[in-house]
Amino acid sequence: MTIPSTISIGWSPSTFVLCSSPQKRRSRTSRAVVALSLRGASLLIGPPSRGLARDLGPRAITVNVIQPGPTETDMNANPAVIDTLRTLMAIGRMGKDVEIASLVAYLASPPASFITGSAITIDGGYLA
Repeated sequence: MTIPSTISIGWSPSTFVLCSSPQKRRSRTSRAVVALSLRGASLLIGPPSRGLARDLGPRAITVNVIQPGPTETDMNANPAVIDTLRTLMAIGRMGKDVEIASLVAYLASPPASFITGSAITIDGGYLA
């Protein structure tokens, strides 16, 4: 099935995909800078992102927030931490960068032109 990317379906290449963290709901950190950065990013979720969606929607600009969970990267090479995180995941594994990137690419694509003002958690059941 081919989905046309034409003006007739109202798609515009204007998309904001903001990134926040679901960790703010689970964090037990005592590191103030990390805690503040996670809380600060969370300010984009809810009314502010929905307000932006309302303000920019008439211009065919979508605004969404993604909340990626634990993801395999070279920055988290500590096997003990990875094993602990895996036990917290409903699907028993950490996410892959391509899975997060695929969600962002989808949100920026014509088929997602009707999705706006949403916060989408992609965390393999980390918060389940």
